[in-house]
Amino acid sequence: MFAIMSLAELRSPRFWSAIAAAISGTWGLGPARSALKRVAPYGHHRAVRTALASLRASPRGEDCDPYLHFAERLVADIRRGAGGASGSAQRVGIVSTGSKLGDAATGVRMEAAGVGV
Repeated sequence: MFAIMSLAELRSPRFWSAIAAAISGTWGLGPARSALKRVAPYGHHRAVRTALASLRASPRGEDCDPYLHFAERLVADIRRGAGGASGSAQRVGIVSTGSKLGDAATGVRMEAAGVGV
């Protein structure tokens, strides 16, 4: 989990395959959630989009919500050119305010380049 967090935070294009593998659940739910929260710089890679679809179709998909839902929306926005193509989606964070993910009230925060939300 911490390795994926560290790699994703570097925002280097060379780590897209590690992010895709984490999203697909290769290393468990912790790394998958970590990658989902940091998917913005990697959303234009086909393997990342395929991993999102694969995770959604698997039984683990429900365990990764709301992170999976938010990542899917973000990647769809990138594909439409509403943020990712120009690099304006700089950082995405999801904050859980409860002790259990399924019961948690979640808040979503997105900071676009030059715009504070």
